[in-house]
Amino acid sequence: MRQLARVLGGPASDGGDLIIDITGMSACDDAGLQALVALTKRARLAEGDVILVAPAANIRETLSKAVEAGELRVEDDMVSVQPTP
Repeated sequence: MRQLARVLGGPASDGGDLIIDITGMSACDDAGLQALVALTKRARLAEGDVILVAPAANIRETLSKAVEAGELRVEDDMVSVQPTP
């Protein structure tokens, strides 16, 4: 996840949403969770969002507290993704 944060550097400044398909993600530690939350905060400051799509059950569990707190947005599949108004 640190590599992801470095590569992305943050969402585009135009306020667009960043949709990340995490189907293949098999693990997410605290550093990864913090990177996703920080990336989401930057996106929201630019009037966009980060949408994590199709997590495995174990990843959904790891992300659940941040989702409940409104810090992350997770969708079951691409069909469920609606752009940020």
